[in-house]
Amino acid sequence: MTRIDFYHLQKTSLEQVLPKLAEKAYATKKRIKILVGTEERVEFINSLLWTYSEESFLPHGSKKDGFVEDQPIFISASEENENGAALLILVDGAEPEVSKL
Repeated sequence: MTRIDFYHLQKTSLEQVLPKLAEKAYATKKRIKILVGTEERVEFINSLLWTYSEESFLPHGSKKDGFVEDQPIFISASEENENGAALLILVDGAEPEVSKL
């Protein structure tokens, strides 16, 4: 059965929540896809995950980083499941086709 969790941010910014959510998801040892609305946001999220903490590391990347199939956390504006992710995080109002979930 598919499980869907929603996080509606009201008092905390995406920049504060997303890295922690990604860490929690990564701890499940499942591949993760972060789907964003635009290519510009891909670069922003990629940078955010590199710089959010000096004490933590989340292995991640985007298409420009290469090794797409090997990325444990893959950030993209494409609805394709490039890294074989089992978990999907939607950011910035990204809306995938239900048939692709």
